[in-house]
Amino acid sequence: ERALQLDYKEFHFHGTNQTHTSKKQGHRLGRHKKKFGISSILVPGLDFMTRERFYSSTLAFMESRQISLLGIMFAFYDGQGTLRRQLAFVSIERTVSLHELMCSFLKSPAYKSVDLQLEKIQLPEGLGAGDIFSSKGAFWRKNVILFDQNNLSPSRKQIGPMLEDYFA
Repeated sequence: ERALQLDYKEFHFHGTNQTHTSKKQGHRLGRHKKKFGISSILVPGLDFMTRERFYSSTLAFMESRQISLLGIMFAFYDGQGTLRRQLAFVSIERTVSLHELMCSFLKSPAYKSVDLQLEKIQLPEGLGAGDIFSSKGAFWRKNVILFDQNNLSPSRKQIGPMLEDYFA
């Protein structure tokens, strides 16, 4: 959970009235005002996501921020010294399939305006989807998708507003 907090920003949207706010300002997730978060972490996605407490700590972090969608941007150097980026999405939304949401997002004009050149990474069995329980006993369905981001140029400054446009 601590790694998710170190470099975290929240993004809000409300119809066509989109605003970016700091993590200290916030709105309750509700019918009219929505928010999602993006954390940046400097390790490969699978290294982070296969840690023992990945789900429980990520869920606790998302609950504390009152978000149902979290983007995690990974940046790291591979064995050849080449910068690589990956982008993961974690959802605890009960009614929305993350897979369907991402398929729609990848076809959207908002995505095409930035074109991250995302390629889905096959996750180890049991990591991508299933049922879990929150720390407060509520039932959630876990959904995780991880992509290689082949266009290295876009940062959170472009990706956050792009997602705001898509969700508006």
